[in-house]
Amino acid sequence: QGELAVRNNSWIDNSNPDSGAAHLAYNPSDTIFFAVWNNLFTAATSDACATFNNNMPVNFGNAGYNLLPDASCAINGLNDIIADAGPFFALGDYGGPTRTVPPASGNLAIDNGNPQPIASTQISLCTFTDARDFDRPGDGDGDGESLCDIGAFEWQAEAALFLDGFEEVGLIIP
Repeated sequence: QGELAVRNNSWIDNSNPDSGAAHLAYNPSDTIFFAVWNNLFTAATSDACATFNNNMPVNFGNAGYNLLPDASCAINGLNDIIADAGPFFALGDYGGPTRTVPPASGNLAIDNGNPQPIASTQISLCTFTDARDFDRPGDGDGDGESLCDIGAFEWQAEAALFLDGFEEVGLIIP
């Protein structure tokens, strides 16, 4: 009995032979409000999408800014991006307590989360930190504007003073 908000998570290359890869189970008698924001879903196989066990919540909120592999996902909403996310780095230790899968340069998750400044705990905004406990937002694409990334990983821009010309602008790999 209460609210469940799923935000700034990454479901990458999950697969399930019986249903959608990112399976969000929902029991209408147990949850008053269910919401999904700033999440990244990628398809490993056909039908690898976010599903609700064919039972969409009655009190479902979607502030958008989710990155979805196709339009068959039941969570499509305002400002969602429906496209192939683009390239990723391999799962690994990129700092912090959690192994992560960072989006690579050109990935649509970079700087495409909710653009509102994180000035409060308003639920539809990005989380204050990513899965590694790094601050959000960061300037992941190096354009001088700090915007939240979609998903669990937040890129931080490298100061121009430290660029040597061999790395991609905006991407720091610890």
